Amino acid sequence: MGKWDAMKREAQVRHRARPRLLVTLKYLENLPEYSCSLPTGTTPGKRWKGEVHFQPYGKRSLPRIGWMISEYYEGPELPPNRIGIHWYRPVIRVKAETERATL
Repeated sequence: MGKWDAMKREAQVRHRARPRLLVTLKYLENLPEYSCSLPTGTTPGKRWKGEVHFQPYGKRSLPRIGWMISEYYEGPELPPNRIGIHWYRPVIRVKAETERATL
């Protein structure tokens, strides 16, 4: 396994370890995208999506792994006048089609 493959595998493992967030496909598609930057206006609860293979400011770090959803938050563990970012792995929720067996 080459270095690039090892980096990709490590990134996949880290991404799968992120907390999951159940969303609909429409919700994910409607989130603003900030793959290469962070949004202005650090309001707690503000969410956006980004591709995992980009670091802030457009630095490409890995092959594409997937999407993540980010959210600004306030917390007691943060320094005064600072805001944190939660990172989530989106899980698309879909309605299941079921068939009832007729006797």
